[in-house]
Amino acid sequence: MKNASALPMNDQLAAPATVLRIDRFTCPLVHWPTFAERLAFIDGHLRSHPHCRMSRVASSERDGQVYVITIAEWDSRDALLAAKQEMAAVYAENGFDPAAFLSQHGIESEFVTFETMGL
Repeated sequence: MKNASALPMNDQLAAPATVLRIDRFTCPLVHWPTFAERLAFIDGHLRSHPHCRMSRVASSERDGQVYVITIAEWDSRDALLAAKQEMAAVYAENGFDPAAFLSQHGIESEFVTFETMGL
């Protein structure tokens, strides 16, 4: 039986590819309030960016750790790279060093970029 909501393959392949940036963090519970504040700041910037289609933050707590993923969808890889440069400028203006922040708070991280595809 054909799924009525599925697009024909040619229509899916014709859709422009977007880019997903998915970051994963493991944060000690004791540092969660500080990290959550930083995530809210970043998410606010992403949501207002004209080339960011979607930004979400999700978390789960267990064993004294907060596990977090952030997902942002961008119009293109160039849009993502431009936004990263803009955020780097904001960080520099505020004297914020993301790598030092993560290290000081014992936060483990992984950053991955994916291109969407039609199947």
